[in-house]
Formats: sequence, structure tokens, C-alpha cells
Amino acid sequence: MKRLAIAAALIVAAPLAAQTPARLTPGETTVACVGQAGDPACATATFFACALRRTPETCAAVGLAEPPRLADEQSAIEWVIERASTIRERDVTDDLKHLPWFRAGNTLIEAQVRKCAASLPDCAAETWDDWQIYLAPEGGQFRVVGWRGDSEPDGPPEIPEAFRPQGPAEAPVPAE
Repeated sequence: MKRLAIAAALIVAAPLAAQTPARLTPGETTVACVGQAGDPACATATFFACALRRTPETCAAVGLAEPPRLADEQSAIEWVIERASTIRERDVTDDLKHLPWFRAGNTLIEAQVRKCAASLPDCAAETWDDWQIYLAPEGGQFRVVGWRGDSEPDGPPEIPEAFRPQGPAEAPVPAE
């Protein structure tokens, strides 16, 4: 029974207490574990460092071959992790099972993020953006398998099948 209670405690989302935003600039950070990915908080910090600093070693630490285009080299990024949760098998519903990053055992980081010029002492004048970062455990480390932010530009919408061009063999037959 005790083992079941421990397992239940591990799979429930863990809201984090209010905290001072972590800050990352091209040359400085308030997080000591940038470049490490042994826990979700350090993997998140390393993800943002990869995006900002764009160094192959930093990106490789979280399993990224290329840095995400989230900020330019003159930016600062501040973030607060609001919640870290482990995705459970029952969370992977039919409408989510096609998503490669939404897998049982992965960690979902929900964070508030804001960006500003690195020359500013903080990003207090900027608004917070909701972010989700998906981490997969691998060999005692966490690698980034997906992310999204509310202010990220959306890609072009997918054209519905009914409106896609059809070849001559697939052209509809006109009604008589």
C-alpha cells in the first residue's frame, strides 16, 4: 500500500511555489545548472540557454541538434516554472496519442516566460507568455522532445483534404 501511495504522489502534477524568475542573457545566468539536464528544472534552463546562446554543447545536453529560434543573441530570457508533471498513460487520450512528445513517462514543464533586451536589468516591463516544454527521460538525463509558447508564430494552417489538388485519376466526376 505504501508503494502505491508513493507512485501516486510521483505522477500527480506538482505546482511550484512562487519564485524569483530565472534569468539568462548571452553572458550570464541566475541558474547554476545551465548545461546540465539531470532534472527537469536544469533541463529547462539548458533549453533556454541553447535557444539564446546557440552553442552545440549546450543544445546537445538536452538532445537538440539545432537551437530553437526563440530569441536573438541580444536578448534576455526570464522564466518561472509554474508546474512540472509526469504524463501518465491515462493522460494520453485518442486525440493526443499521435503527438510524438505527449508520451507516458515524459515530463511536462509549464512555465511563464518573457523576453527583453539583454541590456535591461530585468524584463519586468514585458508580459508573461505561457510555455510548455516536454522532456523525455533518457539515461538519467532529460532531453527536450517538444515545446510551444503562446507568442510563437503559428505555422501555416494545414489544407483540409477536401481542398487539396487532386490528380486526374482522383478528380471528382461531375454530377449529371
